[in-house]
Parts: sequence; structure tokens; C-alpha cells
Amino acid sequence: MRMRAVAVCSILVVGGASLGAQVDAQVVLTRRDYAEHGRTFPQIWMANAGGLDFRQLTHSARDHSEPVCSRDGKLIYFASDPDAERSRNGYGSGGNREVWAYDRQTGQERFVWRTSREYGLNLNGVTANGGLLVRVGAELHSLLRNLWTIHDVDEKAVSPDGRRLALVIAESLFLADAATGQSRTELGQYSEPVWSPDGMRIAAFFDGGLAILDARTQREMERVGLPKRDASGQDMPQDIVWSPDGKSLLVGLYGENGGAGDPQNDYFLLNPATRTWTPELTARSLLWLYGETVLYLRPYGTTPLGPGSPHNVWTSELAVYDLASHQDTALISGLVLNDDLSTCGH
Repeated sequence: MRMRAVAVCSILVVGGASLGAQVDAQVVLTRRDYAEHGRTFPQIWMANAGGLDFRQLTHSARDHSEPVCSRDGKLIYFASDPDAERSRNGYGSGGNREVWAYDRQTGQERFVWRTSREYGLNLNGVTANGGLLVRVGAELHSLLRNLWTIHDVDEKAVSPDGRRLALVIAESLFLADAATGQSRTELGQYSEPVWSPDGMRIAAFFDGGLAILDARTQREMERVGLPKRDASGQDMPQDIVWSPDGKSLLVGLYGENGGAGDPQNDYFLLNPATRTWTPELTARSLLWLYGETVLYLRPYGTTPLGPGSPHNVWTSELAVYDLASHQDTALISGLVLNDDLSTCGH
């Protein structure tokens, strides 16, 4: 894994969430603790962003994934796989097709919604009116409140206040009302939209670069080319992460050592003053927690289940990277598979 020094820099319009609010937020993830004998299942874990002392919330014989918190933080929605007969190192072939909720007050897990469609099920966020957005194939559904469906959705992002959607349909970016899915305004040809913490800007990729859009005027504010890392010029943009204060951006490009069985991104920090990029770290995904602290999932590894065991399992460490000191520290390692990083708190 590659680590380099980093200079944190400002970008465009100053604004965004306060440091204190981010420290008080919570981190949710899924984690599978392997056992040398018997089946194991990914479960939901949570920690305060300021302490990162994770505790296990769910304890069922089901595979849980993609946790999303309700806006009041009382519920955690997640995809749950009903197939309890898979081996400890197995994965679903048809994708998760049930939505469940964990009640943080009672500690109970309950069924919410099911689809019989033979496509993967992805949870995408919660709207201001309490609607839960899920994607089944190319269909985006709003559940629990105003029920609606948008077809042929490639990508989607919910604004921080839960009132607007950024949708990519047929390679064009639209803004829409989150309560109804309607009132759509086309912004142009962009992909992978990500809202700034203050909800005033959207970062998105265009063909060959990164653009910053004004969500109020629907106009492009800035664009910069992406770093080219191979002779073919294929930069393969994958991920955009705003700093909590909205002043900086980390951008993930498809990893040089990535593959179908080991997806990973090479993250770069943009210096907007010079329009240059600094390579930072390689990760499966990351959260910029607060200040200069980044929480990330290290690339997959394979680990024997025990001394002399012929059985290997996929593992992934959870680690913290400090942008100021350039120190990298493993937080959760060993016979564990960490996944599905998300924040809980608005």
C-alpha cells in the first residue's frame, strides 16, 4: 500500500459542516468476524466518530450489508440476506433482496420490505420526509413515505438536508425533488455526483475531469482534469469524497492493482490553487471523518482460518490515516471482513 505526504488545501467556496458536528457523528459499518469452525455472518457495528470504539449492534444468522440511518438516528436500515445456509466464506449470488431495520432503542431487528426481482438491492439514503431510497437493478424506489419509482437510474445521491436528489439518467445529471422524484432539472453530462456537506455544491466527473456545480444556479463553477496514470490515458474515476468543512476533495481512481476480485481505488488530493493532484493512499473506500482524519478500508487480503488451516477467507482491515502526521494505523484487523462504511448523523 502506498502512503505519501499530503498538503491540505482550500477548494472553491468555503462552507460546510462544523468540526464539532462531525466528531459527534457516528460511523456505521458491516463486519464479519470469522470463526475457525461454524458459519459466520456480517453484522452491523457502530462507533462514535471521535472515538472509533466499535460495538456490535445486530446478532442474527443473516448477512447484513449497506447500513443507512434514519434522519433522527433512531433506526438503521440495511439490506439483509435470508440465506442462512451459506458457508462462512460464501457470498450471495443473486444479491440481497430484503430491507430490514434495527431499532437502536429496543435493540430489535425487523423486516421492512422485500423484492422478488433477481437483481442486487442497494440502499441509497433517507429523504427529509422519512422516505427510504433503494435501488433494484436500474430502478430507484422511494419506500415508507411517498411511494414512487424512477426507471433507468445509473447513479444517485441525496442532498444533506434530504430534500433534493442528484440523478444520472442516460448519462445526464438531473436535480429532482426527493419527496416526489419529480421537478427534474438537467445539468449536463456528468457522473458520480456527490453533494458538498452544506448542500450548495455538487462534485461530479465529466469526460476527462472533475467539475464543481452550483446546486442553486445549476451552473458549472469549476473544472479540472484528472491525473493520468497510464499510457492509454484511462483514469477510470470511481469516487469523490468531500472534507467535512467542504474545503477539500479526495478523488478515487480505479486502482492500478485493482481487479474484479480485489476492487480498490487510488485516492488523490486536489490542490485547486495549482490544479495539481497529490497521490495519497489506496483503499476500497473511505470516509473523511473530521479535521484531517480519514477512516478507510484497506484492500482485500486472504487469511488462513487457523494455524495450518487449508481454508482461506477474504479479510479487509479498517484503518485510520492522519493527513497532518501522515501516520497510518490499523483499527480493526485479523480474521475480520470490514465493509460498507457510512455515517449516522445529520
